[in-house]
Amino acid sequence: MAEFVTLSELYEYLEQQALDYFTHDIVQLFNKLALSLKSAGDERDIEKIQWEMIVFFATPFRGEIRTDFKQVDERQLLYLIERLEATRNPFLKARYSHFLWCSPKKHGYFGRIAIENYLQLVKYYEAKDREQPKGPFGLEVLYCLENAYRLAISGNFVTFYADIKTELKRLICSFNPMSESSPAVRTQLLEIALEDKKIFSKDDLAGFDKIFEEIAYSWVSRNMLAAINVYELAERWEMKIYGRNSGKWRRKIAESYESMMRECLKKGNIAVCLHFCHQAILNYREIKSVDKMHELERIYQQNKGKIKYAEFSTTIDLSGLFNYWKNFAEYLIQHLTSEQIIGFLATDEKYLLPNIQKVSESAKELDKASLAHRLFSITAIDQ
Repeated sequence: MAEFVTLSELYEYLEQQALDYFTHDIVQLFNKLALSLKSAGDERDIEKIQWEMIVFFATPFRGEIRTDFKQVDERQLLYLIERLEATRNPFLKARYSHFLWCSPKKHGYFGRIAIENYLQLVKYYEAKDREQPKGPFGLEVLYCLENAYRLAISGNFVTFYADIKTELKRLICSFNPMSESSPAVRTQLLEIALEDKKIFSKDDLAGFDKIFEEIAYSWVSRNMLAAINVYELAERWEMKIYGRNSGKWRRKIAESYESMMRECLKKGNIAVCLHFCHQAILNYREIKSVDKMHELERIYQQNKGKIKYAEFSTTIDLSGLFNYWKNFAEYLIQHLTSEQIIGFLATDEKYLLPNIQKVSESAKELDKASLAHRLFSITAIDQ
């Protein structure tokens, strides 16, 4: 890691090299310099370094910066404005302006600078991704474009809508297919396009069926569940464009679960096999594929008795906890009347007794999502 004697030297270096560093590396550069200055007894710039580290620690996510701005004083914000005006590096400009946009100094000027530089960074990281398709630069493309999009929407920066839409569509349709990040980047951008209510119209999303097929196929050999997620997005897209559900994508979801079921069955992983079998049955049921439902139900019944679970046990000494609550109960008895205790138990809706509506809702969710309770008989013991 590069060595620096003064803060001005580090600034000069970052002006040229910041694009080659990730955020945590820049934090390390500032931290190393702060330690060096402190050991040398030179504390003139340590406070400024601390301000810088707050900015770079507060990594923007989906347009937001989560930090306690009550701890950020006026001097720091004015200094960051100076830094924003002094730098020409797009990475630094994006970071400073985004921080300032989310701070008490929030102003459209900062939002516009952040969006402009994020869009510039998209091009830069896209080129780096082509050079190093197995590197992390594809995800940096996604990170920068999503931040630009979220900032434009939250600040209603209408003048950027067309550019952002163009970039989103371009990357969804033609992001580097050799990139390791390609399926993840394109999937996330599809989610943004489908959730959007300001930039994308129905016409902008027309003809995406082949795109969904292509992205799902790129996931199949890596992560079948991710492919299923793409099929679910495609189903949402179809409803948004045509206002109907053809069942095409739901069938692909069912077939994907069936494929994973059969693969697990071959490997003898019965528990997981039955989970996928159950999911496949549910999805075939949605498209009324009766033959498939009956076929998989037979497989389910044939294999549910084959699961073997190991038994684990341990002994926990609860005597300390028991004594604590025993003493606490005696204290309550001494200081509260029986009417007060019974009154609390009878009216409590939050702390002790479960609410029947919440129990019912939880049971319904469990019935949908859980496999284990379908396999075993259940005994409830009320002490």
